[in-house]
Amino acid sequence: MGVEGYRALLDAMHGGVILQAASGEILLWNGYAERIFGINAEEIIGKKAQEHTWPTIREDGSPYLAAEHPWKISLDTGQPLNEVIMGVRRGGDVSWISVNSNPLARSGEAAPWAVAITFIDVTNMRREKTLLGQERDFIDRIMDTSPVGIIRTDEDGRLIYHNRRAGEILNWDFPNYALGVRPLEHRVISDFQGAPYPMDMLPFAVLKRTGKPVYGSRFALTGDDQSRILLSVNATPLFSVDGRFDGMVAMIDDVTEKIVSEQNYQMLFREMLDGFALHEMLYDEHGVPVDYRFLAVNPSFERLTGLRGEEILGRTILEVLPGTEQLWIERYGEVALTGKPIQFESFAAQLGRHFQVTAFCPKTNQFACIFTDVSERKIIEERLRQAEKMESIGSLAGGIAHDFNNLLSPIIGITEMLVEDLPEDSPLYEPLEDVHAAGLRGSELVKQILTFSRMSEHHREPVQPAEILADVLRLCRSTIPRNIELHEELATDLGTVVADRTELHQIAMNLITNAYHATEATGGIISVTLSGLRLPTESESVHGTLPDGWYACLRVGDTGKGIASEHLDKIFDPYFTTKEQGKGTGLGLAVVYGIVKALGGDIRVSSQPGTGTEFTVLLPMIRASAEGTSRSGRQPLERGRERVLVVDDELPIVTLEARILSRLGYQVVSRTSGIEAMKLVREDPDRFDLILTDMAMPSMTGAELIREVRRVRENMPIIICTGYSASITRESAAQMGVHYLMKPIDMGSLATMVRRALEGTAPRQPAEQALGKEFHGDTE
Repeated sequence: MGVEGYRALLDAMHGGVILQAASGEILLWNGYAERIFGINAEEIIGKKAQEHTWPTIREDGSPYLAAEHPWKISLDTGQPLNEVIMGVRRGGDVSWISVNSNPLARSGEAAPWAVAITFIDVTNMRREKTLLGQERDFIDRIMDTSPVGIIRTDEDGRLIYHNRRAGEILNWDFPNYALGVRPLEHRVISDFQGAPYPMDMLPFAVLKRTGKPVYGSRFALTGDDQSRILLSVNATPLFSVDGRFDGMVAMIDDVTEKIVSEQNYQMLFREMLDGFALHEMLYDEHGVPVDYRFLAVNPSFERLTGLRGEEILGRTILEVLPGTEQLWIERYGEVALTGKPIQFESFAAQLGRHFQVTAFCPKTNQFACIFTDVSERKIIEERLRQAEKMESIGSLAGGIAHDFNNLLSPIIGITEMLVEDLPEDSPLYEPLEDVHAAGLRGSELVKQILTFSRMSEHHREPVQPAEILADVLRLCRSTIPRNIELHEELATDLGTVVADRTELHQIAMNLITNAYHATEATGGIISVTLSGLRLPTESESVHGTLPDGWYACLRVGDTGKGIASEHLDKIFDPYFTTKEQGKGTGLGLAVVYGIVKALGGDIRVSSQPGTGTEFTVLLPMIRASAEGTSRSGRQPLERGRERVLVVDDELPIVTLEARILSRLGYQVVSRTSGIEAMKLVREDPDRFDLILTDMAMPSMTGAELIREVRRVRENMPIIICTGYSASITRESAAQMGVHYLMKPIDMGSLATMVRRALEGTAPRQPAEQALGKEFHGDTE
């Protein structure tokens, strides 16, 4: 491979490469370096670095001195430098790079003859790190309002963090109480009865020694002022990525008042929240544990297990629960024989609860069990895992939306133009209509993905609920098996409801999916009805919390197994589910409930085990808008003759937009680079009447192009177009004074938006801010 080949290879690298001689002369400067520093290779190669003023800064914003640059240090010391963070200021923006410098010495020579400098752009990484810090601040605020004290220590037991409640419990005067000390210093540690408490049994010591969680550790602290605090502590070890012990997170609760108020063991036994059971171990003639007998249980044990003390005391476990496995008898027998306590977590399927069980030996041949309900902790852990998954889904959704919308735009736009050109009796007319409809459904699917990942803004407007329900039912018919009948009765002459189409789609899809799961095993009927309902009515008195007026009433029923009465008041709780593993996360109905309430409606459920379930959703109706809300029918497109500059780095997109605008009569110039477009504007600021630009473009983004254009021509009408961008929304675009258009683009929306921008109409805020009042009168 020749010199040109190597040069092309270096220019194609995703990273900067600079070769600088010891004299300071630049010997190599690849394309990545050109983009970062804004200096072409021919301008710098052969010249000394000292001849340039480098716009480089430190992380604190101060300039980098020439003697402090990594290449200079590597030449002087002969040592490489790695991952030096440096800012490159270009205009008002700063790109952050991570720099490595390596000295190069010829064989037999000690002094380097040159230094190789490589770097990569880490701007986005730093931005994401900042966002992550903001999210952590939010989590810290949540933790600081926790009614339970929370502390975090490092691997040596020094305090790193404590929330407000922990400071209150332990009488820490934050911020005067300095972080970095050991939390229990200056305190006398004892058990609840006042006896010295072994230091090696404190939660941190146990965690560091065993690497296992500690639950229900109880001890007392006495301070310098002789005040005494009785604590209950649950602690969990933390580990680094390489498996090294990295500290502790502990949840502490002040139980002083409770313990002091308990005058004797019996009161403690009866009032403790944890279940307690005392057993006598039974052995065979060979001394092998074969069974155990109930000697005592407390009320919490009865509440948690459903076993009544008066019915089980004196009886053995195999008499009460014949299915008890021999393994458990042997484990408890070892506790009774050796006196060595054990601790484990167990899930009671019949109760649907998680328990932390501690078994210990209070007396020879006896063992006691303490049952701690840790279901809430398990729920919190599951929520954290779910939040991490949702964050990953959200990041993925943004990329999918951007790329998929760019793919859909030519499909929708070109088929729309073809359909417009064809006579309705053409054999291609109907197939192209189907292609166009499929493209629109794909666009709606992207919106659903973004909404589910909470990365899209809602656009609420008056819509016909029957249209959305019809779309959902068409999708469901292709997925629901034939042993389940799907009955529908949709009133198409109702008023409209103010909602985002994707929100209504989510409501219907979640309810129908639940009905499908209820009938999946045995088959049955799923019924979906939509009608109008005026409140108040005697039959709908249950919805007495809603204002009087007309409502769209959606009912989704099934003939499935129904819902147990004890679960009916929990089904809208987040993460609550009665479905088997893999059939649900417990989020669907919670999402539905949240959407319905946000839309000013209500949702109720009625169910009988074995006969089926019916959900009823009421959404307030409004007057239909003067322009109409149906998507059916083609309206004449607005046209013009003004001059439009179209900018998008995707050639199919820029070609499509130019074709549509040319068809509508506009004079169009297109460019696939923001830099090229800006050059045209600078050459003649009055050449164009409007700029239509993409947001996510290399070299110069849409936002950067807008700022540059405003410096040349402040009142230039601009439309910014995006498939998805986390950096701009409809609201932020309006604040910038530009119009906002979401991909994929169709002819109607583009034509309308162009006229609105050219005629000086102010950029629109979200549709729900401009809607009329709810309709609570008669429909005349």
